[in-house]
Amino acid sequence: MDNRTFANQFLEPKRTGNFIKDLNPLSKLNIFLAFGLSALILGDYRYGFGLVVFMLVVAVLAQCLSSYLKVYWKILLFVRDEGGVLSGRADHMAEMGDPRLGGKP
Repeated sequence: MDNRTFANQFLEPKRTGNFIKDLNPLSKLNIFLAFGLSALILGDYRYGFGLVVFMLVVAVLAQCLSSYLKVYWKILLFVRDEGGVLSGRADHMAEMGDPRLGGKP
């Protein structure tokens, strides 16, 4: 094997046979950023749920569902708990009079 053949083998994209895995990572980033921003722009919760199901299907087709779910549940917990018990602001909100947390209005 000469030097040119050795160098050219790194220029060719690696093919896995999976359409989603074979896409350029920046292309995947752009596609899913567009989907994420569309959910923010439309603001309809039904579209957001449909988008979550679509992302799960894409993760299944890409054969990376377990790693996707690990990240997804961490993000879901972080977003759900904003202002909640884990963030440490629940006691402060009760002291400030939030009736949802047992404070006096």
